[in-house]
Amino acid sequence: MGKLDEIRAGYGFFANRPGRIYLDSAATALCSEAVLRKGLEFDLNRASPYRGLYRESVEATDAYEGARETVRRAVNARFAEEIVFTRGATEGFNLLAHSLRDQLREGDEILIGEAEHHSNMLPWRELAKAKNASVRYLPVGDDGRYDPGTLLKTLRDNTRILCVTHVSNVLGQVNDLAALCAAAHQNGTLVVADAAQSVPHRVLDVQALGVDFLCFSGHKLGSAMGIGVLYGRLEHLETLPPLLYGGEMVDYVEEWDVQYAPLPRRMEAGTVNVSGALTLAAAFDQLALLDRTWITSRERALTRRLADGVASIPHVRLLGGRGECREAIAAFTVDDVHPHDVAQIMDAHGICIRAGHHCAQVLHRRLRLPGSNRASLMFYNTETEIDAFLDALSGVRKEMGL
Repeated sequence: MGKLDEIRAGYGFFANRPGRIYLDSAATALCSEAVLRKGLEFDLNRASPYRGLYRESVEATDAYEGARETVRRAVNARFAEEIVFTRGATEGFNLLAHSLRDQLREGDEILIGEAEHHSNMLPWRELAKAKNASVRYLPVGDDGRYDPGTLLKTLRDNTRILCVTHVSNVLGQVNDLAALCAAAHQNGTLVVADAAQSVPHRVLDVQALGVDFLCFSGHKLGSAMGIGVLYGRLEHLETLPPLLYGGEMVDYVEEWDVQYAPLPRRMEAGTVNVSGALTLAAAFDQLALLDRTWITSRERALTRRLADGVASIPHVRLLGGRGECREAIAAFTVDDVHPHDVAQIMDAHGICIRAGHHCAQVLHRRLRLPGSNRASLMFYNTETEIDAFLDALSGVRKEMGL
């Protein structure tokens, strides 16, 4: 048994659904049994962290904080306090939009990239509305990327926040986040980055990127659902009020006074998701164990095979171009065929792909498209699966009678 066969044997999907081809990992990655087991082992013997002095409670606290340290190392944050666990990227962005409201004034501006997922767009639009601030959009280039030079020309003196994705969840194109942060910081603008599509495929170094805030969801890199991370530079996080108030985020409460706990606990009110955090740490550990260099090489080769194959099919348009700056995603349209019909035909062939606007309607308006299809992969996919998808895609128009 080769390395890839051993890897696939650890995922129940491949055994439970033989013959099915999963090409929707950008929506949610498959989760291995070993990763899920980390959460299950805790839940079978669980106790509430922080709230008890007995052994099991102390063990739960240590496990949760150990998971935080694993995430800190994985993204190279300076301090564990810079890692705030959330339910996912969406909650992270909403937490930020709420907590930054006191730092935004009437007449200030929020600049949002055209290619952003709705989760890194709608919270900021609501914040701007509440503070009587303005919103503008950073245009995405014809290559599907944000240009740092264009950003410098677009920034204004009153631009307080820039919201950009590291990797587009539609186009798969990789933005030069470090250069975008450097340009924004010249203007005194905070950068909020969406790393949901980059964390599964790239080793992140938040210090080298220079980003102020960054959010991602664990399930897109193979953890359980319902866990995510908000990273923030400590000096920024220390200025933010919590989103939620209640248990475990306080040091003491009196009738008319309260002292909130230090970071990150004051941003994590209530009973925390220990099992989810443990699966997230396990997912990072799994990627490291498999060897990130091997994963990168494999995924880049599969992505080239996928994107080049899509682009070569007559009457099929690959979105975002065929450049090397593409990460595990190929979005496309088929002439005269609705994306939903394409997805249903693929399903009939045993292939799982996405159809719709992928929570990025502003980008689709920029592309003059009502929607698209998206095939996305991870290291556990095979060349045979990619070829089967391309073969089925080449016959879509014929199956539609065109």
